[in-house]
Amino acid sequence: MGLDPDTIPGSMAELETYLETMIPRLAYTAESGRNRAIMVPRKRPRNVSKVFTHLMKLVAVDLLTDDMRQLYGSWWGPLQRRLLATASNGLIRAAVKKAPYERLLPQLREQARVHAFGSKALKINKDLRQTSELAQKTQDSSAAD
Repeated sequence: MGLDPDTIPGSMAELETYLETMIPRLAYTAESGRNRAIMVPRKRPRNVSKVFTHLMKLVAVDLLTDDMRQLYGSWWGPLQRRLLATASNGLIRAAVKKAPYERLLPQLREQARVHAFGSKALKINKDLRQTSELAQKTQDSSAAD
């Protein structure tokens, strides 16, 4: 996210070096606040599918480094993190039994690419849609010329 494709680290060593240089420069901004609101909503889930979605969002946040989690205000400790890992592993195992991973992975990747953060991103940041539409119109105009 936010990297020029020509500067993406090409190895684990380059990625680690990049992260080490970027972590001190991270800041909690309005945009990161919107991302946090999408990933860790304050409302509790009301049905089973929303519980699963909420759990997977927490797992995604838990994958961040300690510095990044602290920046976002993720406060859970080692016990909560172990419980989260146990619950998510159980849910993933159950899901894999019902739908083979190899068959679903291409569909999941496409959905993530096209609908990153789902419809909540557009609700939280209405400007995102307008900016996207304007960029598409600009790109279409450039292609037509």
